[in-house]
Amino acid sequence: MSVDQVKAFLAKAEEDAALGQKLKDAQAAYTGSKEDGIKEVVLPIAAAAGFTFTVDDFKAAATKPEGEASDDELEAVAGGYDCTGLGCWLTCAFVTW
Repeated sequence: MSVDQVKAFLAKAEEDAALGQKLKDAQAAYTGSKEDGIKEVVLPIAAAAGFTFTVDDFKAAATKPEGEASDDELEAVAGGYDCTGLGCWLTCAFVTW
């Protein structure tokens, strides 16, 4: 499943400092729209790292879940949610809710 590829890519970018920095540098230099940014920034870097997914896959992986939050999700946001991870940063950079 391609959404799994997105999640695997984001996990790899979190653990590989060079890959994470490459994404951050490319996003910082990008001046186009958010949706085009996924296609023009994220997808080529992901492909070069061996991951294949589409813009829609990226959006699906970043989509807010429907329904009630689990106990673990509620515990994670208690007192405020810390969105400092690369996956969270990319989502904010390229996905409009």
